[in-house]
Amino acid sequence: MIVDLNSKTWRRLRLMQFFLAIALFTFFALVPGGQIDVRAYNDKVMHFLGNFALYFSAWAAYRNRFNNMHLFLILIPYSVAMEFSQLLSPGRAFDLRDLAANLSGLATGLLLTFALERLYSQYKARQLDGI
Repeated sequence: MIVDLNSKTWRRLRLMQFFLAIALFTFFALVPGGQIDVRAYNDKVMHFLGNFALYFSAWAAYRNRFNNMHLFLILIPYSVAMEFSQLLSPGRAFDLRDLAANLSGLATGLLLTFALERLYSQYKARQLDGI
């Protein structure tokens, strides 16, 4: 059975997972300090992984609508806004190192999707050539 990943149902599912990712990302970025015990986790790693996952979520949802660089440029203001908005959340603070981890996560997602798309293009070209 061949699944059409561009069908209306799959497009809706991809969009829903992105909106869920945005909701979760926003929640964890703005939850007041001390509400969630994060002592077992490195804060910078969490910022990096969260933004890496956010980029992949956006790529899955919008890969047919925006190219990789546009997605990256769209997500930068959101990531920066989430870091600055921590100033409004009790027990949280803005940190330039967190912002650097955020942007590094987005950039790593961007680079990995470029690599994945290139590998897929090479694979498809080989399939067309009959190799």
